[in-house]
Amino acid sequence: MLHVLAVGAERFLGEQDRAWHHYVEAIRILRSRGDAVTESRLCEGGVALFFEPERQQRLLADLIALEPMLELHPVRQAMVRARVAGLYEEAGQGAEALRWSEPAIVQAQNLDDQATLLDVAMIHAWCLAAAGRRYEAGALMRTAGEEMMSATVRPIIGRSPAMQLATFFADDDLRYMVRMSFVALDEVKRRGNMRYVLINQANIAEAAIDLGDWEGAERVLDVDPELHRWWREEHHETGLDLGIQTLRAYRGEPREAADEVR
Repeated sequence: MLHVLAVGAERFLGEQDRAWHHYVEAIRILRSRGDAVTESRLCEGGVALFFEPERQQRLLADLIALEPMLELHPVRQAMVRARVAGLYEEAGQGAEALRWSEPAIVQAQNLDDQATLLDVAMIHAWCLAAAGRRYEAGALMRTAGEEMMSATVRPIIGRSPAMQLATFFADDDLRYMVRMSFVALDEVKRRGNMRYVLINQANIAEAAIDLGDWEGAERVLDVDPELHRWWREEHHETGLDLGIQTLRAYRGEPREAADEVR
C-alpha cells in the first residue's frame, strides 16, 4: 500500500506533516478493510516515528482500540499491549503502564517467539522502573537487552537495545552507559539515521565529561556545523550545545561559557 510506504519515507525526509497525513489515511483504509494485523504493525511503526504529544495520543487510542481485535493473533496482541504500556510509561503514568505491560509479558512468555518476548521484556522493564521497582527493572533490562544484541535476535521495532540500555543505566552506571552508547552509535550510523547519531553523540559527551574524559567528549562533539545547525533548528535539540558549553566551562574557558550553561 502506497500510503504505508510513504509514512516512513516522508518522515525520513523530514516531512512530518505529510508523513502523518499518510499514516492517518492508511489507518482509515486498513480499518475499512478490517485488517487489524496490518493496522497494528503500522501503529507500532507510528510509535517509533511520531513523537509529538497530540500524535502520540492518537497512536495510543488506535492501539487500545485494536487490542481486543487481535485475540486470534497472540503475538500481535502482546506487542500492542506492550506498545500501549510504553506510551503510558513515557507519559509518566506508571500504574497504567504496568497494568498493560504485565499481561503483555505473561502472554509473551507463553509464545514460541524469542524476539517478541525480548522486545516486550524491555518495555516491561521500563514500566517496572516507572512504578518504582528499579532493581527488578534493571536486572530484566540488562538480561533482555544484552540477549537482544546478539546476532540472532533483533528488535522488532523502535529504539535499538543498546540505546535503551544506555538510556536506562545513565544514572546508575556511566561507564556501561558510554559503552552501550558507542554500540548504538555504530548501529544508527549504519542505518543513516542522523537524528539518533547526534542524540547518541550528545549523550556520550555528557557522560564523558562527568567521567573526566574531556578529550573523549571533545571528539564526539566535533560535528559538522551544518549538521549541528540542522539538528538544533529542525529538531529543537540542544544536547550538543550543552555539551560544548559544559566542556568549555570545566576547562575554565571564557566566562560566557559557564553563563550559557546556566
